[in-house]
Amino acid sequence: MAQKSSKRKNLPQQLDPWVLRYVNRLKKSLKLTDWNIIVLAEPCASDSLGEIDVVFGQQYAKMQLNKNFKKQKPEELRSTIIHELLHCHFAPITEAAQEILDPIKERSEEHTSEL
Repeated sequence: MAQKSSKRKNLPQQLDPWVLRYVNRLKKSLKLTDWNIIVLAEPCASDSLGEIDVVFGQQYAKMQLNKNFKKQKPEELRSTIIHELLHCHFAPITEAAQEILDPIKERSEEHTSEL
């Protein structure tokens, strides 16, 4: 019997199917149907309600929710998921801004080190 429980502990965590359906419904309402968004069972950092890692130029992202997301009020959970999904829409803007700002930052650091 002890072996069965230890094997269970090693199984990967899985999200309840309703979570995946809910994320997909919100994804559709935000016009992100062409995106592949994976919702990981592994929780995000404890100081965040959710996190999303958007892969540059791939329309692909990995989302994580806080380990206590089931305790959130429905409207809070909805807001968290929508907030994370909106990062997919803003990713191209963020990436373009980063491409512009990185060289400026590097030149600024070079100039500062020369002083």
